Amino acid sequence: MEKPSTRQKLPKWLVNIQYNSWEPELFISGGAIFTLLQIPQWLNQQSILIKQQTGFIESILIAHFLLVAINGLTLGFALHIIMRGFWIGMVCLSYVYPQGANIAKMKFAENFENHLEKEPDIVSFVDRLEQICSLVFAFSFIFFLVIIGALVTAMVIIPHSALEAQIGAQLFMGLRVLSGFGMLLAFIYMLDFLTLGWIKKQKHLARLYYPIYMVFSILTLAFAYRSAYYTFITNTKPYKAYLTFAVFIISSFLMTAALSPVAKKENEDRLLLSYSNGSEELHLDCYENLRDHSELIQRATIQSDIIAEDYIKLFVVHHKIMERAIGEKWIAENVGETMDKIEFMKKLYEVTLDGKLQQNIKWRFFEHPQTQERGIIAYIHIKDVDAGEHRINVNLCQQIKLDQKILEDYGINMGMYAAIPFWRE
Repeated sequence: MEKPSTRQKLPKWLVNIQYNSWEPELFISGGAIFTLLQIPQWLNQQSILIKQQTGFIESILIAHFLLVAINGLTLGFALHIIMRGFWIGMVCLSYVYPQGANIAKMKFAENFENHLEKEPDIVSFVDRLEQICSLVFAFSFIFFLVIIGALVTAMVIIPHSALEAQIGAQLFMGLRVLSGFGMLLAFIYMLDFLTLGWIKKQKHLARLYYPIYMVFSILTLAFAYRSAYYTFITNTKPYKAYLTFAVFIISSFLMTAALSPVAKKENEDRLLLSYSNGSEELHLDCYENLRDHSELIQRATIQSDIIAEDYIKLFVVHHKIMERAIGEKWIAENVGETMDKIEFMKKLYEVTLDGKLQQNIKWRFFEHPQTQERGIIAYIHIKDVDAGEHRINVNLCQQIKLDQKILEDYGINMGMYAAIPFWRE
């Protein structure tokens, strides 16, 4: 007796959904793309805010990992919609011309006619295209879950830099050693994943690998996509599986890099439109009346490029990394626990107007209402300043010893922190 096929065993409701899956696919893809496109800018801003307020770069790394997953999902959905549009066009064509192509009518030469006769008919082509569309849609979710699983694993294995201050340098170093061992095991698990289970096929290695596999199956959230993953790789030729994953990962990384604030700034630098410390370039983000309010300030801003008032409202964003670059010992000796912390800000930031140091500036802590960036704000009197072009600079105090390497790693200039030209009416 012939063994019943898998499709015959499926519940009737599932078969119906499979045959009509294009409807929910289009609905989900269209709605999800709009939502997913809103996430990258918000995620970038939140990661930068966390970095400003904590002084640790891990938030940026986590955000970029999430963006790779999100961008992969977005690209998959976009490709799915394009292919579904093409599929619908072919369905319409097959309805109008159900008989398909009549190659004999064209009276081609024999070799061309024989070649074209081997091409699939319109119904077979529509059916194959339907399968590809569904695969693209399904693989988009698999890719997303794989990247999220890798992120969760990295967050568990690699200790956060903030732990060093909590547990001490020696214990933190011990965690780093354990982390190295964990990363080695993670590499073994990744190698097995990328080779489509090569280690699992080796009888002796498989016994040693099994405990590693079980632990990392939990860390990587493999239980959420394992069934889909094996369904895909066991019904797809290996080179096609590798090619599909490679296209997704490369496209996602390129999209993430292209949309990152660093890449935007580099492109602006080449166009001579961006702000550069100490340069004569005009950067609109320095002015509240001209800057894009959806972007972060990151350094400093004043109310306008042309000022008619008698005061400049100067807001300086404070990065927590400054305190790490100085060190707790200096802060304890010069600021202390009881001293007003605003005094520390007065020592750290020096303001000059046309090269003249501004004394007795009254700083106040401030959180920007639009960007939620934290820092200090001051109102600088300019009633006696003549009409014309002037320049206000914010410099890091040279008398305070800062760790130059730490600041450079975070893209902060040791000398001039911000330079803002303005015009007095």
